Amino acid sequence: MTGHVVAIVQLPPPVTGLSAVNQRMVEELSRAGKLAAVANVAPPEGARGPHKHLGRLARTLSAAGLLIRARIRGVTTVYMPSDGGAGMIGNIALMLVARAMRYRVWVHHHSFSYLNRWSLLMWMQLSLAPRGVVHLALCPDMLEGLKARYSGPWQRRGHIGRTLSNAFMIGPTPPPVARSGPLVIGHLSNLMVSKGALRFIELFLAARAAGLPIRAEMAGPIWDEEVRGAIEAAQADHPASFRWLGPLYGAEKARFYAGIDVFVFPTDYVNEAQPVVLLEALSAGAAVLATARGCMACDHAGSPGLVSPLAGFHEAALAWLTEHATGDRRADLQREAEAAFSRMRAEAEAQLADVLAAI
Repeated sequence: MTGHVVAIVQLPPPVTGLSAVNQRMVEELSRAGKLAAVANVAPPEGARGPHKHLGRLARTLSAAGLLIRARIRGVTTVYMPSDGGAGMIGNIALMLVARAMRYRVWVHHHSFSYLNRWSLLMWMQLSLAPRGVVHLALCPDMLEGLKARYSGPWQRRGHIGRTLSNAFMIGPTPPPVARSGPLVIGHLSNLMVSKGALRFIELFLAARAAGLPIRAEMAGPIWDEEVRGAIEAAQADHPASFRWLGPLYGAEKARFYAGIDVFVFPTDYVNEAQPVVLLEALSAGAAVLATARGCMACDHAGSPGLVSPLAGFHEAALAWLTEHATGDRRADLQREAEAAFSRMRAEAEAQLADVLAAI
């Protein structure tokens, strides 16, 4: 083992926001010469029900064994993202092993589920951790929320907070594309009710009913049958102005972002933290219309578009589209989006450099 960090992470497949960030962090630790070993604690691909939980348990036990062997060989540090739900039970077990073996621990947070409401499992994770655990939060709001909601164990165990935005994940963007024709709104995600797929379609239909000259592009795998029905109905009623493109990756996804003017993300997903899709869209010059979940209000205060509470999102977004659908500010919005993302990425790259130097 050449490095001094054991990474206990969930790696693709499947590709999710969490697994993508985990994969990138493993690569960054390896490039920096810090990585000693990796344990993948994601459930086995395709596992369902009891098989999924048994597979996760087996991999967690294997990771615990790796921690013991690595410590004997001189490894000193654990990097471990925190789960957002019942998977924190595994986090707690690994935290106890790390404490017994006197590891330094870094925990990377990717969920607001235990910030939106108090969680006994997170309280236990913080209470049973080694002293001086370093926590990586995605934005200042996330870090302050963690410290405030769990102030007791945070102070007792001497936890330390840092910020690391996911903006470092977004690579160089292609040259900007001049956009013309009707304003195009887009939504890309795992298409489900909680992620805002139905709200996106409702906003498009309301805009068309109001006479706005807009088109809609929707992409991603369909997870909910209710969403499938709404997509099919919208396509049937508006064949020239509504398209579902299916799952997109690589160059196809880049073309999707290059072809939209506004990225709409009206999510109410409980774990929502800092969606990479919003950062990708902003980097490509798209304005952002989003709900105030997770880090989104903190992140996009300087982005073109709006971030609104869910209760008033539809009305606020429709008013914004009404103002911009027939205006001549599209080039300005594109420049503002690209500039906002450039600032975010530069800050995130500096944060990542600090983390890699300190871990």
